[in-house]
Amino acid sequence: MANSPSKSNPVVLLVDDDRSIVDWQVEFLNGCGLHAISATSADDALAICRSRKHDLRCIVTDVSMPGKNGDWLVRQCLAEFPKVPIVLSTGYSDIVPAQPNLHSVLIKPFGPSLLLKAIRDAISTALNQDPSAWKSA
Repeated sequence: MANSPSKSNPVVLLVDDDRSIVDWQVEFLNGCGLHAISATSADDALAICRSRKHDLRCIVTDVSMPGKNGDWLVRQCLAEFPKVPIVLSTGYSDIVPAQPNLHSVLIKPFGPSLLLKAIRDAISTALNQDPSAWKSA
C-alpha cells in the first residue's frame, strides 16, 4: 500500500514547464510518502518557495524553460533559501550551470527510482550539513 503524504513529510517542489512530467513525478513521490508539489514556471516556483519556506526540503527544477529558466530560479533560491538543496533536471547535458548547493543533475529521460534517490540524497546531505536548518520557525 502506498504511503499518503502528510504535513510532516518533507515537501519537495518539482518544476518543469511540461505538465505531464511534473504530474508523474508528483504522483510517484507522493506514493513514496513524500509531500510533492509542482510548478510549471520559474515565477510560480519562486512564489511557492516563499510561501512554503518553513517546510520546503528540496527543489527539483528543469533547466530549460520558457521565460525565466531553471538557472534563474536556482540563483533566486540560493539567495533566499541557501540551505534548501537543489536537483537539476535537463535534456541537455551541456547546459548545466555551475552553482553551489546543487546536489545532482538528472539527465532526461530518467526514471522514478533515480529521481527518488537524488531527492533522498540531497535531503540527507543537507540535513547532515546543518540539522538546525530543518527546524520549523
